[in-house]
Amino acid sequence: MSAGTVTLERLARDQRFDRQIALVREHWAAVRQLWLDDTGTARVTSDLHDDFLLGCGMPGIAHINPTADGRFAFTEGAVISVTTVTTVIIPCYDTIPGNLDANVERHVEHLVDLVAVDVDHSDRFWRRRGEALVLGSAFLEIAGQEGEAITVFRNPMSWLRSGGAGVVVLDWDWACDLLLGFDLIAEDVELGNRLEGALRPEIWIRAAA
Repeated sequence: MSAGTVTLERLARDQRFDRQIALVREHWAAVRQLWLDDTGTARVTSDLHDDFLLGCGMPGIAHINPTADGRFAFTEGAVISVTTVTTVIIPCYDTIPGNLDANVERHVEHLVDLVAVDVDHSDRFWRRRGEALVLGSAFLEIAGQEGEAITVFRNPMSWLRSGGAGVVVLDWDWACDLLLGFDLIAEDVELGNRLEGALRPEIWIRAAA
């Protein structure tokens, strides 16, 4: 068994098992709500790529309350407030290095976070735990192995519509660490300019003595 293989024992040892189970429960509660809500189903799935399930996992829908640190909490029961936002819930998986190849069925991934996207304003999104840095981490390793370019999408909904064929930066403080050295294809000019600014190396000039 590879050292990177995910097992129940390893998850328990790393104290991630309970956290992952909690995320799985929250994710599937959102999925169940989506398919119980005919209006929500029409709004969320009407313009998604046919292959979105393969590339992205099953999205759900839920009411959430954003927090000041860029995270969110699910609303409890039917309690709705002025800060409540109706969102698409997207599971975010992290790839275990060394256990990934171009065959999707052999990907070894674990659920690390949930991303909530405002259904009315796609550029507004929040993370449940604040731990996920990028959506589509599998493409980073595939690109590293195959030397392929990576398409970067401006927000999670654009990514969903593409079937998850690329990445979305969730935490721009880590953009340089994640993407520097890869050939990138930006979804639009505005995103391209932001990527260029984030990946441009800092140049320090030594002051004269």
